[in-house]
Amino acid sequence: MVAKDTHYQSAIKNRGCQNAHMENERALEQAVFAIMSDNMESFKHCIDDPQFGRCLADRVFRVTLG
Repeated sequence: MVAKDTHYQSAIKNRGCQNAHMENERALEQAVFAIMSDNMESFKHCIDDPQFGRCLADRVFRVTLG
C-alpha cells in the first residue's frame, strides 16, 4: 500500500529525502487506518507505544525505497 502511493512515489523521485520521509509517514498512516478494522490490536500498539510506531515508520520507509 505504502510503496504504491503516488504521492510517496513522486516525493521519492522528485522532492528529496525529507519530503519522501513525510509522504511515507502520511501513506503509512493511511495504510494503518485502512487495515485498522481488521487488526485493531496492531493499531493500538502503534498508538500506545510511540517508539514502536516510529520504528515501524522507519522500517517501512527503508523497505519501500527499494
